[in-house]
Amino acid sequence: MALTKGVTRKVEIPHEPDQWVQLRMLTYRQLAEARRVKLDDLFTVMRGLKDIALPQQDGQAVADPLAGYDVGVLLRYGIVAWSYGETVTPDELDDRTAQWAAREIVALAVPDEAAVGKASSPSTAISADPVPLRRSG
Repeated sequence: MALTKGVTRKVEIPHEPDQWVQLRMLTYRQLAEARRVKLDDLFTVMRGLKDIALPQQDGQAVADPLAGYDVGVLLRYGIVAWSYGETVTPDELDDRTAQWAAREIVALAVPDEAAVGKASSPSTAISADPVPLRRSG
């Protein structure tokens, strides 16, 4: 998909029965911002670890799809609506739900080859302002 406008996916939250979240596909600029914020955070930490030796990684380690992105930025841009009954912001999510939603957003925005073609059809009801969120449906 060349354009991201209107590309959304509604997914059930696996660890919360009867709850869902609607996610939007992120633009290249939004993904770049999430990568930049993550790198800024990593460089800040690295400056404090000047002389610490890091352990060698196993060559077969699987890359974490969230490793290069800031979770907060992904959630802020990626969540369109959810089933919670009150107005909330992504900052109020618990860690488990935030990590899960961020992974779903990355999967929608940067699908692997097996996932291409499985995205939902475009929606015409996307707000330009990603937060705060209100209950939808």
